[in-house]
Amino acid sequence: MPPENRHPSRQEYRLIELARCAKELGMPINPKPAHWPTNPAPSSYALIAAQKAGGGDVGALAFAIGRACWAEEKDIADDAVIKYCLESTGFDPSLADRGMLDGAPTYAANTEDAVNAGVFGAPFFITDGDARFWGQDRLNQLDMHLGGQLLTMAKSPLALIHCGLGRAIYCRPFLDDFGGYVSPLLIELPGHGLAEDYDETRDYSDQAVEIALEEMPSTPVPLIGHSFGAAVALRIAIERPYRISSLVLIEPVMFAAVKGRWAYDRIERVMSSVH
Repeated sequence: MPPENRHPSRQEYRLIELARCAKELGMPINPKPAHWPTNPAPSSYALIAAQKAGGGDVGALAFAIGRACWAEEKDIADDAVIKYCLESTGFDPSLADRGMLDGAPTYAANTEDAVNAGVFGAPFFITDGDARFWGQDRLNQLDMHLGGQLLTMAKSPLALIHCGLGRAIYCRPFLDDFGGYVSPLLIELPGHGLAEDYDETRDYSDQAVEIALEEMPSTPVPLIGHSFGAAVALRIAIERPYRISSLVLIEPVMFAAVKGRWAYDRIERVMSSVH
Protein backbone atom coordinates (compact mmCIF):
# COMPACT_ATOMS: atom_id res chain seq x y z
CA MET A 1 0.00 0.00 0.00
CA PRO A 2 1.43 3.43 -0.93
CA PRO A 3 2.39 5.49 2.16
CA GLU A 4 -0.22 8.16 1.42
CA ASN A 5 -2.97 5.52 1.65
CA ARG A 6 -1.86 4.13 5.00
CA HIS A 7 -3.38 5.00 8.36
CA PRO A 8 -2.10 8.37 9.66
CA SER A 9 -0.43 6.66 12.63
CA ARG A 10 1.42 4.33 10.27
CA GLN A 11 2.49 7.28 8.12
CA GLU A 12 3.78 9.12 11.18
CA TYR A 13 5.70 6.08 12.41
CA ARG A 14 7.29 5.59 8.98
CA LEU A 15 8.83 9.06 9.19
CA ILE A 16 10.12 8.36 12.69
CA GLU A 17 11.66 5.09 11.55
CA LEU A 18 13.29 6.66 8.49
CA ALA A 19 14.98 9.30 10.64
CA ARG A 20 16.06 6.67 13.17
CA CYS A 21 17.58 4.37 10.53
CA ALA A 22 19.36 7.27 8.85
CA LYS A 23 20.92 8.29 12.16
CA GLU A 24 21.94 4.71 12.92
CA LEU A 25 23.64 4.34 9.52
CA GLY A 26 25.13 7.84 9.48
CA MET A 27 23.44 8.67 6.18
CA PRO A 28 21.56 11.86 5.25
CA ILE A 29 17.93 11.49 4.23
CA ASN A 30 14.97 13.66 3.33
CA PRO A 31 11.92 11.70 4.52
CA LYS A 32 9.73 13.66 2.09
CA PRO A 33 11.83 14.02 -1.08
CA ALA A 34 10.68 16.47 -3.72
CA HIS A 35 10.71 13.89 -6.51
CA TRP A 36 9.07 10.86 -4.94
CA PRO A 37 7.16 8.91 -6.03
CA THR A 38 8.65 9.16 -9.51
CA ASN A 39 8.93 6.97 -12.59
CA PRO A 40 11.46 4.25 -11.67
CA ALA A 41 11.72 2.80 -15.18
CA PRO A 42 14.46 5.04 -16.70
CA SER A 43 16.91 4.51 -13.84
CA SER A 44 16.04 0.80 -13.75
CA TYR A 45 16.77 0.52 -17.47
CA ALA A 46 20.11 2.24 -16.90
CA LEU A 47 21.00 -0.21 -14.12
CA ILE A 48 20.21 -3.16 -16.39
CA ALA A 49 22.28 -1.69 -19.23
CA ALA A 50 25.18 -0.99 -16.87
CA GLN A 51 25.06 -4.51 -15.49
CA LYS A 52 25.32 -5.91 -19.02
CA ALA A 53 27.98 -3.45 -20.18
CA GLY A 54 30.28 -3.73 -17.18
CA GLY A 55 33.23 -1.42 -16.54
CA GLY A 56 31.86 0.21 -13.39
CA ASP A 57 30.47 -0.56 -9.94
CA VAL A 58 26.82 -1.66 -10.18
CA GLY A 59 26.34 -1.56 -6.41
CA ALA A 60 27.67 1.98 -6.24
CA LEU A 61 25.36 2.93 -9.13
CA ALA A 62 22.29 1.63 -7.31
CA PHE A 63 23.40 3.53 -4.20
CA ALA A 64 23.99 6.73 -6.21
CA ILE A 65 20.49 6.55 -7.72
CA GLY A 66 18.93 6.03 -4.29
CA ARG A 67 20.98 8.86 -2.79
CA ALA A 68 20.00 11.21 -5.63
CA CYS A 69 16.33 10.73 -4.76
CA TRP A 70 16.44 10.49 -0.96
CA ALA A 71 19.27 12.86 -0.06
CA GLU A 72 20.01 15.17 -3.00
CA GLU A 73 16.49 16.16 -4.06
CA LYS A 74 17.03 15.01 -7.66
CA ASP A 75 14.56 13.36 -10.02
CA ILE A 76 15.92 9.92 -10.92
CA ALA A 77 13.61 9.82 -13.95
CA ASP A 78 15.61 12.70 -15.45
CA ASP A 79 18.23 11.73 -18.07
CA ALA A 80 20.79 14.22 -16.76
CA VAL A 81 20.57 12.75 -13.26
CA ILE A 82 20.88 9.21 -14.54
CA LYS A 83 23.90 10.09 -16.72
CA TYR A 84 25.59 11.77 -13.76
CA CYS A 85 25.06 8.64 -11.61
CA LEU A 86 26.43 6.43 -14.38
CA GLU A 87 29.51 8.54 -14.95
CA SER A 88 30.29 8.98 -11.26
CA THR A 89 30.34 5.20 -10.75
CA GLY A 90 32.55 4.34 -13.72
CA PHE A 91 30.03 3.72 -16.50
CA ASP A 92 29.54 5.28 -19.91
CA PRO A 93 26.82 7.92 -19.41
CA SER A 94 25.45 7.18 -22.89
CA LEU A 95 24.07 3.94 -21.42
CA ALA A 96 21.17 6.11 -20.27
CA ASP A 97 20.19 6.46 -23.94
CA ARG A 98 21.05 2.98 -25.20
CA GLY A 99 19.55 1.35 -22.14
CA MET A 100 16.08 2.62 -22.92
CA LEU A 101 15.75 0.06 -25.73
CA ASP A 102 17.81 -2.74 -24.21
CA GLY A 103 16.55 -2.45 -20.65
CA ALA A 104 12.78 -2.31 -21.17
CA PRO A 105 12.15 -5.97 -22.08
CA THR A 106 14.59 -7.16 -19.39
CA TYR A 107 12.90 -4.91 -16.83
CA ALA A 108 9.51 -6.44 -17.66
CA ALA A 109 10.90 -9.98 -17.50
CA ASN A 110 12.68 -9.27 -14.20
CA THR A 111 9.47 -7.90 -12.72
CA GLU A 112 7.52 -10.99 -13.76
CA ASP A 113 10.23 -13.31 -12.39
CA ALA A 114 10.25 -11.42 -9.10
CA VAL A 115 6.48 -11.64 -8.67
CA ASN A 116 6.54 -15.36 -9.47
CA ALA A 117 9.28 -15.84 -6.86
CA GLY A 118 7.15 -14.19 -4.17
CA VAL A 119 8.79 -10.76 -4.14
CA PHE A 120 6.44 -8.02 -2.90
CA GLY A 121 8.71 -5.10 -2.06
CA ALA A 122 12.23 -3.74 -2.19
CA PRO A 123 14.86 -4.46 -1.17
CA PHE A 124 14.09 -8.18 -1.33
CA PHE A 125 16.73 -10.93 -1.22
CA ILE A 126 16.33 -14.61 -2.17
CA THR A 127 19.24 -16.96 -1.55
CA ASP A 128 20.12 -20.14 -3.44
CA GLY A 129 18.31 -22.13 -0.76
CA ASP A 130 15.13 -20.02 -1.21
CA ALA A 131 15.55 -18.20 2.09
CA ARG A 132 13.80 -14.83 1.79
CA PHE A 133 14.55 -11.47 3.40
CA TRP A 134 12.57 -8.28 2.83
CA GLY A 135 13.60 -4.80 3.87
CA GLN A 136 16.84 -3.05 4.74
CA ASP A 137 16.21 -3.83 8.41
CA ARG A 138 16.70 -7.54 7.59
CA LEU A 139 20.23 -7.10 6.21
CA ASN A 140 21.76 -8.29 9.49
CA GLN A 141 19.67 -11.44 9.32
CA LEU A 142 20.70 -11.97 5.70
CA ASP A 143 24.35 -11.61 6.71
CA MET A 144 23.85 -14.11 9.53
CA HIS A 145 22.14 -16.54 7.19
CA LEU A 146 24.90 -16.35 4.61
CA GLY A 147 27.42 -16.88 7.41
CA GLY A 148 25.61 -20.04 8.54
CA GLN A 149 24.48 -18.64 11.90
CA LEU A 150 20.74 -18.69 11.24
CA LEU A 151 21.10 -22.17 9.75
CA THR A 152 22.51 -23.34 13.07
CA MET A 153 19.76 -21.55 14.98
CA ALA A 154 17.15 -23.09 12.71
CA LYS A 155 18.05 -26.56 13.97
CA SER A 156 18.13 -26.01 17.71
CA PRO A 157 17.52 -29.30 19.57
CA LEU A 158 14.26 -29.82 21.44
CA ALA A 159 13.44 -32.88 23.56
CA LEU A 160 9.85 -34.10 24.03
CA ILE A 161 8.46 -36.86 26.23
CA HIS A 162 4.97 -38.08 25.36
CA CYS A 163 2.10 -39.12 27.63
CA GLY A 164 1.42 -42.56 29.04
CA LEU A 165 -0.32 -44.95 26.59
CA GLY A 166 0.83 -42.67 23.79
CA ARG A 167 3.72 -42.62 21.35
CA ALA A 168 6.47 -40.17 20.53
CA ILE A 169 5.12 -39.81 17.00
CA TYR A 170 2.00 -38.17 18.46
CA CYS A 171 4.15 -35.07 19.10
CA ARG A 172 4.74 -34.51 15.40
CA PRO A 173 1.71 -32.21 14.76
CA PHE A 174 2.77 -30.13 17.75
CA LEU A 175 6.16 -29.55 16.11
CA ASP A 176 4.55 -27.86 13.10
CA ASP A 177 4.14 -24.73 15.23
CA PHE A 178 7.92 -24.38 15.38
CA GLY A 179 8.10 -23.91 11.60
CA GLY A 180 11.06 -26.25 11.12
CA TYR A 181 13.33 -24.22 13.40
CA VAL A 182 14.06 -27.11 15.77
CA SER A 183 15.68 -30.51 15.57
CA PRO A 184 13.24 -32.64 17.61
CA LEU A 185 14.29 -35.48 19.87
CA LEU A 186 11.17 -37.61 20.47
CA ILE A 187 11.72 -39.76 23.52
CA GLU A 188 9.68 -42.98 23.85
CA LEU A 189 8.60 -44.10 27.30
CA PRO A 190 9.53 -47.69 28.24
CA GLY A 191 7.12 -50.17 26.65
CA HIS A 192 5.72 -47.60 24.27
CA GLY A 193 6.14 -47.26 20.51
CA LEU A 194 9.55 -48.46 19.41
CA ALA A 195 11.06 -48.44 22.89
CA GLU A 196 12.12 -51.64 24.67
CA ASP A 197 9.78 -53.14 27.21
CA TYR A 198 10.15 -52.10 30.84
CA ASP A 199 11.49 -54.18 33.70
CA GLU A 200 8.60 -55.08 36.01
CA THR A 201 11.01 -55.58 38.91
CA ARG A 202 12.11 -51.95 38.84
CA ASP A 203 10.37 -48.62 39.33
CA TYR A 204 8.84 -47.50 36.05
CA SER A 205 9.57 -43.79 36.43
CA ASP A 206 13.22 -44.55 37.20
CA GLN A 207 13.46 -46.43 33.91
CA ALA A 208 11.74 -43.60 32.03
CA VAL A 209 14.17 -41.04 33.45
CA GLU A 210 17.15 -43.25 32.58
CA ILE A 211 16.00 -43.67 28.97
CA ALA A 212 15.37 -39.96 28.56
CA LEU A 213 18.78 -39.04 29.95
CA GLU A 214 20.47 -41.55 27.66
CA GLU A 215 18.78 -40.09 24.58
CA MET A 216 19.18 -36.42 25.48
CA PRO A 217 22.40 -34.68 24.41
CA SER A 218 25.00 -33.88 27.04
CA THR A 219 24.51 -30.14 26.50
CA PRO A 220 21.41 -28.47 28.01
CA VAL A 221 18.29 -28.55 25.82
CA PRO A 222 14.69 -27.35 26.11
CA LEU A 223 12.55 -30.18 27.48
CA ILE A 224 8.79 -30.57 27.02
CA GLY A 225 6.73 -33.25 28.74
CA HIS A 226 3.06 -34.19 28.43
CA SER A 227 1.03 -35.87 31.18
CA PHE A 228 3.17 -38.70 32.60
CA GLY A 229 5.94 -37.48 30.32
CA ALA A 230 5.68 -34.15 32.18
CA ALA A 231 6.29 -35.95 35.49
CA VAL A 232 9.38 -37.57 34.00
CA ALA A 233 10.54 -34.19 32.67
CA LEU A 234 9.98 -32.66 36.10
CA ARG A 235 12.18 -35.30 37.74
CA ILE A 236 14.93 -34.60 35.23
CA ALA A 237 14.66 -30.86 35.90
CA ILE A 238 15.03 -31.41 39.65
CA GLU A 239 17.57 -34.23 39.68
CA ARG A 240 19.62 -33.16 36.63
CA PRO A 241 18.98 -29.42 36.18
CA TYR A 242 22.20 -29.01 34.21
CA ARG A 243 20.75 -31.22 31.44
CA ILE A 244 17.97 -28.80 30.46
CA SER A 245 17.85 -25.16 29.38
CA SER A 246 14.09 -24.73 29.85
CA LEU A 247 11.09 -26.78 30.95
CA VAL A 248 7.51 -26.94 29.70
CA LEU A 249 4.94 -29.19 31.43
CA ILE A 250 1.68 -29.91 29.59
CA GLU A 251 -1.20 -31.41 31.62
CA PRO A 252 1.23 -32.98 34.11
CA VAL A 253 0.02 -35.82 36.31
CA MET A 254 2.43 -34.07 38.62
CA PHE A 255 3.76 -35.76 41.65
CA ALA A 256 2.29 -39.26 41.81
CA ALA A 257 5.12 -40.57 39.65
CA VAL A 258 7.83 -39.31 41.99
CA LYS A 259 6.14 -39.83 45.35
CA GLY A 260 8.36 -41.34 48.00
CA ARG A 261 11.56 -39.84 46.61
CA TRP A 262 13.54 -36.79 47.66
CA ALA A 263 12.42 -35.03 44.47
CA TYR A 264 8.81 -35.36 45.60
CA ASP A 265 9.62 -33.78 48.97
CA ARG A 266 11.37 -30.90 47.26
CA ILE A 267 8.44 -30.32 44.92
CA GLU A 268 6.06 -30.23 47.87
CA ARG A 269 8.20 -27.63 49.63
CA VAL A 270 8.35 -25.47 46.52
CA MET A 271 4.62 -25.74 45.87
CA SER A 272 3.71 -24.97 49.47
CA SER A 273 5.63 -21.69 49.19
CA VAL A 274 3.61 -20.59 46.16
CA HIS A 275 0.51 -18.56 47.06
